[in-house]
Amino acid sequence: MTILVLDTNALRRGHFSAKTLQRWIDAVGEDARIVVPEVVIWEWAEHAATAYATLQSQLQEFIVDPGLYEHPDLADQLPTASLTERITAMIPESVEVWSPPNSFWRQSVMDQVLQVGAGERKQGVKTGAADSVVLACVEHMVASRRNAEAVVLATNDSRLRFNCGQRFGDEVLTAKGTADLLEQLNAFVPAEQELFEGTEDALRAAVEDESTGIGAALATFDMGFQIHTTESASGEGRAPVRDLARLGPIEIVELHGLRVTGAEAAERVGLADVRVFADIHMTRLELRGPSAGSAEWVTTFDDFVPHGFVDLTVAVAWDRFWKVLSVSPTGPAVIVFDSAEYDELDDVPPFHTGESLRVARGSDVRDRRG
Repeated sequence: MTILVLDTNALRRGHFSAKTLQRWIDAVGEDARIVVPEVVIWEWAEHAATAYATLQSQLQEFIVDPGLYEHPDLADQLPTASLTERITAMIPESVEVWSPPNSFWRQSVMDQVLQVGAGERKQGVKTGAADSVVLACVEHMVASRRNAEAVVLATNDSRLRFNCGQRFGDEVLTAKGTADLLEQLNAFVPAEQELFEGTEDALRAAVEDESTGIGAALATFDMGFQIHTTESASGEGRAPVRDLARLGPIEIVELHGLRVTGAEAAERVGLADVRVFADIHMTRLELRGPSAGSAEWVTTFDDFVPHGFVDLTVAVAWDRFWKVLSVSPTGPAVIVFDSAEYDELDDVPPFHTGESLRVARGSDVRDRRG
């Protein structure tokens, strides 16, 4: 989910416009978190009051005879507090209005008075308190975001963009308009650790939910499986066997590796190595009979095997905001039944890829591919 913070100058010349605000909402998408600092609403109200006062002044100075053009009647000037209430009422419910703690106000006034941080002079007048609060809002969003979320400051103020870059570096994107926003988001790739954590959470939810593609496939091992064991692979003189597997209650889901293989605007895909700790229900069938013509498969084992885990490589697809869209297996899973001998999770062996497997003694286990 993208977090978009709107500055006063994200809208044309710093004036509130419900239509322009909606363009930002449409550009960033329904799943985004859109935040407007409260001080921005105050500035929109002040700008509207100033513009209306200017219009009234110009009308009073309009020297064309009323016989040529009738002078329009203007409504009385509204207090800025009333304008603030009107603007707040016009902001969609999906947009969050952010009010900072009291400590932030002290810092913003200090920035303006001492001319530090966001403080500056415009035509000899000290300003910058509002920009300081906007940057405080951005800082709060960075601190509270979850994993791979992009934080974007929307502003056409070059100084604010500069201060944002100085303060946050690559952690925060800046956008002058909706076109710039889309370009920034299309090029954005989260930090590796943040993407890892966000993807792991999504994978865990998908694996544990049998209504998802990966959850349904794992439940009955529709992708096929191989069995890994530390026992001898010798099987001379033993009858052929077939193994069937079903996943039991899941205890832990871990992400052991993540590779982004495509991160273009229309393609965000990668591969992930997933380990699932769970009991596994195994059914073993053995071919018995005096001759091939009358042989039959006999069930020799049908029960849960505890202390196992499953290693599986999956393909992951993300949307342009790096939210996981789908997870699908890329090949057979590897079922491991020897994890009980490892006392600590740190002792569990590296991720199994299915290569160079040793199968259980006396068995003829092969890949099961559905």
